[in-house]
Amino acid sequence: MWAASSVVSTIMNLRTPALLFAAVLGLSLAAAPSRAEVVDRIAAVVNDDVITWTEVYEIGADHIERGATADPSRRRALELEVLDVLIGRRLVEQEMRRLDMDVGDQDIERALADIARQNGLDREQLRVEVEGSGIVWDAYLDELSQNLREMMFNQQVLAPRITIRDDELLDAYRRGSAALSGPEQAHLQTLLLAYPEEASDEQMAAVLTQALELRQQALDGAEFSDIAAEHSAEPYASRRGEMGTFRQGELVGTLDEPAFATPVGSVAAPIVTPQGVFLLYVVTRDQPPAPEFEAVKGRLQQQLMELKYEEAREQWEVQARRRAAVKVLLESM
Repeated sequence: MWAASSVVSTIMNLRTPALLFAAVLGLSLAAAPSRAEVVDRIAAVVNDDVITWTEVYEIGADHIERGATADPSRRRALELEVLDVLIGRRLVEQEMRRLDMDVGDQDIERALADIARQNGLDREQLRVEVEGSGIVWDAYLDELSQNLREMMFNQQVLAPRITIRDDELLDAYRRGSAALSGPEQAHLQTLLLAYPEEASDEQMAAVLTQALELRQQALDGAEFSDIAAEHSAEPYASRRGEMGTFRQGELVGTLDEPAFATPVGSVAAPIVTPQGVFLLYVVTRDQPPAPEFEAVKGRLQQQLMELKYEEAREQWEVQARRRAAVKVLLESM
C-alpha cells in the first residue's frame, strides 16, 4: 500500500527527477505485457466514476509484475492492492469536488518550479530529465496533480481532525528514549597477532593456537593490556591494547558483532582476518544518554503528526467507503 500523505512529503526532497517520479508513484509506469489485451475493461465503479484495468496497470505494472514473477499465484491479489489505492484516490477526488476544492494549473506550475529549482534545473530541463528516464510527461503531470490534491485534502479535511497534546509527546519521548539516544557504544581493547609474510597454513594455524592461549590467560585473570603490550603487533602494542570507544555499526563486520555480543569484562573468541588474528576485550559497553526532550520535541511532533495523518486517512476512508457505492469488478475477471 502506498500512503499518499507520505508520498507528497517526499516530492520536494529528492535530488533527481527520475527518482522523484518513482517515489511519487511507488511503482513504475511501464505497462505490463498483458496490458494490451485488457485495455478497456472496468475494474471498479466508485459511485459514478469508473476505474479501468488500464489505470491499474498504469500505476501498478512494475509492482504487480515483480510480485507475480516471484509468485504467479499472487497476481490477482497484487492487482487488487493497486485497485484499492485507486479507489481511495477516487474517493478523495469526489470529496474534493463536493467541497469545491481542486488543484489548479497555477498549483502545478509552482510545484514544477520548486522541483526544478531543488534539482538545479529549469523547467524545460526537468521535462527532458523526466522524459529521458522513460516517463511520459503527461503522466508525470497527472501524478504530480494527484499528490498535490492529496496534500490539499490532508490540509483541508484531515488536519482539523488531528491534535497533538504535550502528554502524548512526553509519552512518545519516554517510550522511544532508547532509540533517540542512538546505538550502543563499547570501549574496547585489542591485540593483533599478525601472520608472517606469505604465511603457510601451518604458520596461520600456529598463530591461531597462540591467540587461544593468550585469550585463556586473560580469562584466567591476566591483565589484557599487559598481554597486548607484550604480544601484539603495532599499533596496539605501544598503546597497551587500547582501541577506543565505538558505536554499534562503526567497526568492520568481523569486529562489530563480537564487540557487542561478548560480555563486558570478557574476551571474544579469536577473530581471524587476512592480516592475522585479533583478540577483542570488552572494557565497558553502555547506551548513550537520550537527548533532552526539548531537543527532540520537533522531531517527535513530526513523527506523531505523520502517524496521526495515516490513522485519520484510514478512518476517513473507512467511513467514505461505507457511504459510497463501490463495486469491484476485478475479482470476477
